[in-house]
Amino acid sequence: MATSAIGPGFITQTANFTVQLGAAVAFAIVIPIVVDIAVQLNAWRIIGVSGLKAHELGNRVLPGLGWFIAALVATGGLVLNIGNTAGGGLGLDALLALDPTWGGIITTLVGGTVGGYITYAGAHRIVDAGITGVESVKQISRSSVMSIVLTGVMRFLLFLAILGVVAGGARRTGENLAAQAFRSAAGEVGLRLFGVILWAASISSVIGSAYTSVSFLTTSWTKPRTRNLRTVAFILVPATVFALLGQAPSTLLVVAGAVNGLILPLGFAVLLWVAWRRRDLLGGCEHPTWLALIGTVVWLLTIFLGYQSLSGIAALWA
Repeated sequence: MATSAIGPGFITQTANFTVQLGAAVAFAIVIPIVVDIAVQLNAWRIIGVSGLKAHELGNRVLPGLGWFIAALVATGGLVLNIGNTAGGGLGLDALLALDPTWGGIITTLVGGTVGGYITYAGAHRIVDAGITGVESVKQISRSSVMSIVLTGVMRFLLFLAILGVVAGGARRTGENLAAQAFRSAAGEVGLRLFGVILWAASISSVIGSAYTSVSFLTTSWTKPRTRNLRTVAFILVPATVFALLGQAPSTLLVVAGAVNGLILPLGFAVLLWVAWRRRDLLGGCEHPTWLALIGTVVWLLTIFLGYQSLSGIAALWA
């Protein structure tokens, strides 16, 4: 979950906002870490203890609801993978001076080999690994927090690196701000190193987004071949769209993150409903009331953030 979350959008957004806002970004890094821990700790515990994936829980709460959520996740996954593919293109552009479109299509070929992503991906991987039930609560909870802390530390280190370059007087303009910062700090070697980092981050995110989307569109009785073909489709289709779209890669990354932010409120609402009203799905394990309360407060925050995402997308394309 952590390696997939540290993707091209993660890197690009951190760089862009640091250049624009400077040291104030530190506050914007800390707050999401707290929110993410509250979301992920609730989600992983509920999914892990129940032994059911998010869309399966949704269907238990209201028949058909889980498949509706699955459709949203799949749509969001396609959009996100366009951004991830674009990030791979930017990485190879910095590493080999290769056109971002062609770089994105190389990323696609390599990205189809393994599978994992974000809150649902980590939770679903736990279910797939058989780490479920009341006896696994401590392990599930510990892993959910550690993965968020790791991503937070990596974002803060990247923020400090970009901030140091900006504070040193280097002017950053144009599209690939993170690449420019690495170049200012270490010359051509820094630029090539950034290319490797961004390309690797893109591959892991392409893989993770595809895994997550397919995990919502399959069940325990889905044939492996069917699962594999759907995963390949979730890698090839976004790559084709990216190659034909001609949209600026950095813009795609920001839009992809905003669109996917809209999915969380609905899916998380189902999980909280299970925690509060359908504890029969948790195998007799009582979800901590304090954790459910914190989760509910954060859920209200995600609704507000989802609205902000819509406003941001509208302003970006205006």
